[in-house]
Amino acid sequence: MDQILNLLVKSMIDVGKMNITGEAKKRLVLSILFDELEMDSVVEELLEYVIDLLIKVENGKLVFNTKLKQGFLSCCSKR
Repeated sequence: MDQILNLLVKSMIDVGKMNITGEAKKRLVLSILFDELEMDSVVEELLEYVIDLLIKVENGKLVFNTKLKQGFLSCCSKR
């Protein structure tokens, strides 16, 4: 999981510097992840769904979805 997150963050930083639309950046980040990591197609579909929830486009930039992060952390802290 660490490998995926590290690659996700690095890809977001690298792609974020490009002069393309925010949605194109998001698709490119997913493409980089799938090219770099060898995964089963089912895992790729699941990862695509999770990443789609995790990152969003804001003013043409890729950012982490803080609402999801806050909800996830509050859910885990109740255990």
